[in-house]
Amino acid sequence: MDIEAEAGDLLEEFGQLNNSERVARMVRLGAESRQNPNLRELINHLESQSLYEQLLSLESCHGSRDLSFAKKIVSSSSSKHLKKRAINLIALLGSDEELLWALQAVPPYLQVATLHRLRHGRGSRKRLVVIEKYLEDLENEEEKVKQFQNLFLIGSEVLVERNLPRFFEQFSLQHWLNLAKYHPEIAQRVLSEWIERSEEDDFTLVLKVNTVLKQWLSQDSTVDFAIELFHNALKKVSISRLPVNELVERNPLKAVDIILSREENLESVTIEELHWRALRKLRMSLFRPLFERYPGIVEEYEFTLFTPEQRRLVYRKHRESWRDDDGVIDVYKIKKLPSQERIAEARRHIKLKKFETRPSDRIPYIALLPWDEALELQTPFIRSGDAQIRSEALTAQIEAVVFDETHIEDALKLVLSRKNEQDPVKNQLFSALWDIPRGKWKENHLAILDEIISSFSKSRDLSTVTYRSLLMLLAPILSAHHEWAAAHIGKIMREHDYNSFRIDLSGPVPVKASVASIQRELSPLLEKLLRNKDVYSLASLADMFSEHTKHWSEYLETCEKVLQMPDIDTSIYVQLLDILKKHRPGYLNNILPLIYENVEFASEPLVVSHVHRKQQSLLDSYLKVTEEEPRERRNALKVLHDGFWR
Repeated sequence: MDIEAEAGDLLEEFGQLNNSERVARMVRLGAESRQNPNLRELINHLESQSLYEQLLSLESCHGSRDLSFAKKIVSSSSSKHLKKRAINLIALLGSDEELLWALQAVPPYLQVATLHRLRHGRGSRKRLVVIEKYLEDLENEEEKVKQFQNLFLIGSEVLVERNLPRFFEQFSLQHWLNLAKYHPEIAQRVLSEWIERSEEDDFTLVLKVNTVLKQWLSQDSTVDFAIELFHNALKKVSISRLPVNELVERNPLKAVDIILSREENLESVTIEELHWRALRKLRMSLFRPLFERYPGIVEEYEFTLFTPEQRRLVYRKHRESWRDDDGVIDVYKIKKLPSQERIAEARRHIKLKKFETRPSDRIPYIALLPWDEALELQTPFIRSGDAQIRSEALTAQIEAVVFDETHIEDALKLVLSRKNEQDPVKNQLFSALWDIPRGKWKENHLAILDEIISSFSKSRDLSTVTYRSLLMLLAPILSAHHEWAAAHIGKIMREHDYNSFRIDLSGPVPVKASVASIQRELSPLLEKLLRNKDVYSLASLADMFSEHTKHWSEYLETCEKVLQMPDIDTSIYVQLLDILKKHRPGYLNNILPLIYENVEFASEPLVVSHVHRKQQSLLDSYLKVTEEEPRERRNALKVLHDGFWR
């Protein structure tokens, strides 16, 4: 057997494989070498070659379970990378004795990294016995006190308790973080004792307590430790100096109990930092006393983000201060009030003197009344000769259907009655229907909407903007009534110009079913775009359906056909290739050799990344660029700050 020839053939074979495939091949060779002396000899030959071949030999140890070469690397190799791979291999496959020997053989930086990795491991990879034995040996070496000080906290509780008095006075913030992470019970006890003997608001104590509290509050498993420490710290530390906001976000109920039990008030800056997401989780029995004591917890701009009951409480507290000199409250706040308060405020507003000179300014407030009452008051404005006033009145009235969904049919009939309106008004009518939840559309509603679309589409002056508003109305319905909505969407997109927008398919109908309906309707459009080489419109379809294009097989096939065309704009090339990379990852292996000679495209980061990760066989010709050719391809390699991705 010619070992050198065999090794050469193997390396030539590896030139056609990516890294994952090479590793898998070496693992299989390692496993087979246990029964095949020739393969064992081949691997031994690779061990004596370059760093690249040595790395391949290390991978074979996963299959052979023979750690002799890994030990050799640990003890004698000058390569930091190989040493790291070797000790990781020993940690995975070796005995406690072998791992302990390896830890003592590698440089200190690798010892520290490996010990922490072992401590963070799970199950059999944790290797606590090895960690403990290593630390016990290190404990007795006077010249390595500093190293032991930085590592002893990952040891057992007994070892930590034994050495804590020795190093406690020299603890850095990182030491406190490690103690809190690996031994929370000890950290709790030590900090409690420190709190008892300290002076009030001691700066050093506050710093350490806050460091540990934030660490514990970041993990579900240690929240209870944080709550107990928070209680203890309040004996000597002002509550405003503790991480109140983090506690409220992690456990709102406990946090509010603590806040309300204190006679000391929170500082204004602490109140302002309390986040609405945590506060809205509070039941009213806790939110009410907290708000009454600290009204500033609800910022005016956050009012609409709270629950209806919380908003009612806030409104009753702040309604006087919200009014301007004329007694007017912003309509967006009134819209978010519970029904009783909303209607009362609407009736008060339409009687204000401010609106006597400009009655049309009442329109948004009239819409907040019950449907029939509002429609009666809106009628003069709906019949106005001023298109702007008509549009405002119709839009406000139709949008108000969200307050009483039993009037969706009435709102649609109101839209249908305005089929002769000007295009800008029609655009606003479609926009006003957007807020109807997709799950509220019923069959009788769709029948009226059919009539609206049919009658409005007969107008020759219907603009691209109005068609876009109609599409944005139909898009949410697609995930509730997919066959009906897809038919209308397909017809509009086939026959009219439109502006692209993002479609969200979160609804009761499965995404695949919605996309299948769209595919049937838009198949003629795809054929037309491909025939006309309208690559920009094709790319815009991906923007519209975003991640849902993975279910649209015909669209992905069309993208493949476009990439075969000559003289396609590079930006479109990259965009379509990125779509295929996400949804048909294997396709890149087929397309890249065909477009490889496109110098400009070869310098794109997406291509560079793929070549280095998946098609390294192309690297030889990739690097061989003649001086006559542009520099883009060579410049593309500059992104490889750490060398080739092998």
